[in-house]
Amino acid sequence: MAQGQVATLTHEWRALPARGEVAAVRDERVTYFTNQAPRMAYDRYRASGWDIGSGIVESAGKHLIAALEKGPGMRWSESGA
Repeated sequence: MAQGQVATLTHEWRALPARGEVAAVRDERVTYFTNQAPRMAYDRYRASGWDIGSGIVESAGKHLIAALEKGPGMRWSESGA
């Protein structure tokens, strides 16, 4: 999918022989990926210079928490967080 091949992936999944619960799970995944395909254009996002990972947001959250609640000498409780 990093190369923008959601349609290829879902087409190949549909071709897999499956029955019962396995077929239901497969069909659910195919539906999800088909519905979300416009949001999974990772190749276009990268070509436009956009970040596609969550690392930037996770890092910002980590630094925010550290700055606000883990300063030197600070003590906090769950309710105080």
